Amino acid sequence: MSAVKGMANVWVPVQDTDRAVNFYENTLGLPVVKRDGPWAEVDANGIRIGLNGREPQGTQAGGGPVLTFQPEGTLEETVEQLKS
Repeated sequence: MSAVKGMANVWVPVQDTDRAVNFYENTLGLPVVKRDGPWAEVDANGIRIGLNGREPQGTQAGGGPVLTFQPEGTLEETVEQLKS
């Protein structure tokens, strides 16, 4: 049994939000569903991809994309399943 029910969020650090939005919208054809300054979200068939231009160094901030998942059961059940 999988511990993951589905994808919850994806956050991608970007250096240039306008350029990233242009790529996701015009190259990949994903609709922009939210725009707030250096933050934007696109819809990838029901999965929201957040484009995070808020980090001062963008993709050089020492991190990478953040993926969060929806657990199949409760958090406690999922933790126990992952431990086994």
